[in-house]
Amino acid sequence: MTEVLVLLVACSIMGYIYSYFTKPVLANDGTLKQNKNALASLLFIVILFTLVSFSGLRTWMNDTSVYMLSFDNKIPDGLSGIANIDWSIGANPLFTIYQIILKTIISDSANVFVFITACIVTTSMLLFLKKYSLNFGYSLFLFLSFTVFAFTMAAMKQTLATAIAIWALPQLLNGRKLKATLIIALAMLIHPYVVIYFVSFFASKTIWDRRTFFIIGLALIIGLFNETILSTAIEITSTIGEEYELEYFTEGGMNILRIAVYLVVPVMSYIYRKQIKQNADSISLLAVNLSLVSALFAVLASMGGANMFGRMANYFDIFQCIALPVIFKYGLKTRNDRILLGTISVICFSYFYYSYYSKYLILNIDCFYDHISFSDLLKSW
Repeated sequence: MTEVLVLLVACSIMGYIYSYFTKPVLANDGTLKQNKNALASLLFIVILFTLVSFSGLRTWMNDTSVYMLSFDNKIPDGLSGIANIDWSIGANPLFTIYQIILKTIISDSANVFVFITACIVTTSMLLFLKKYSLNFGYSLFLFLSFTVFAFTMAAMKQTLATAIAIWALPQLLNGRKLKATLIIALAMLIHPYVVIYFVSFFASKTIWDRRTFFIIGLALIIGLFNETILSTAIEITSTIGEEYELEYFTEGGMNILRIAVYLVVPVMSYIYRKQIKQNADSISLLAVNLSLVSALFAVLASMGGANMFGRMANYFDIFQCIALPVIFKYGLKTRNDRILLGTISVICFSYFYYSYYSKYLILNIDCFYDHISFSDLLKSW
C-alpha cells in the first residue's frame, strides 16, 4: 500500500511542477499551444519512466498472471503461427499477432511482453494528456487517483485497444473521418468492444444540448429493460466469437463510491455549462461529453451487469482526466474558488484511490502487486 501512495504523491508533485512551466494557451485556430521548457521535458520523462517501471516490471496485479501464462503456453514461437490464428474479431487477432511478433523477434519472456505493453499503453495515454489537457499535473493526478493507470495493469487487451483508439478523436475533430474510422477499426482487432468509440462520431459539438438529454433518456430506458437488452448483447457478442452467460453480465453492481466519482464531471459541467461552452476548445468539449457517456455506463452498471457496463465505462475514463481541469479553468471564476474546490477534489479522489487499493488488503489477496527488478528483466530479455 505504501508503494501506491508514494507513486500518487511523487508523480502528482512532478506533474504540478511540469504544469507550472508549461501553461497551455488557446491559439486563434482553436488548438492548444504549450510552452516548451527543458526542465518540464525532463520531468515528463521521469514521470513516464516511473509509471512504466511500476507497471512494466509487475508480475502480479489482477489479471497480469493470466496474460503471462497465456503468453508462455498459448502463443506460438515463430511467425508461421500467424497463419493459424483465429481471425474472428472476438478472438482478438491483432493482439495475438502482436504477441507472436514479440515472442519470435524480441523475447520469449512474459516479463518482456508485460513491460513492452506497459511502455506502449502508458506512453500513449500520457502523451495524450500532455497534448490535450489544460493542466497536465491535475490530469496526471486524476489519471492515477481515478485508477485509470491501475486499470492498465488489470486489462491489457482493453487498455492497449484504448491507447490506440484515443488518437482517432483528434482526427475526427479535424474532419478526417476515414482516418478516425481506420484507427478505431485497428483497435477493434485488439479488443472488439472499443467499437463503442464510434459514439464520438455522433457526439455534440457543444455540451448539454438536446442531444445530451436524449442520450440520458436512452440510458434510462436501457436501465429499465436491462436484462432484455443484455440478452440481445449476448447474441451479438456470440456472432463475433465470444460466448457469455446472462449471469456473467447481470451479477453484481458497481460500487456506489465509484458511481459518485463518475458523476463529478457531469454534475459540475452542467452547473458551469455556460462558461464552458463559451471558452472551451473542441477536444475539451468532446472530453466532457464522453465523460458523461462513461458516467451513464457506470449508472447502468449499478443496476446490475457491472462486468459489461463497468468495462464499457472504463473505455472513456481518460476523458474524465481531461474534462475536470476544463471545468476548473473555465467554470470557476476566482483563484480562491479553484484552490478550495481543487483541495476538496484532491482529498476525495485520494480517498477513492486509497479505497481502491486497500480492498485487496482487506480481502487478504496475497501479492496483489508484485514485481521483478530491472536486472531480472534484462536477464530474461
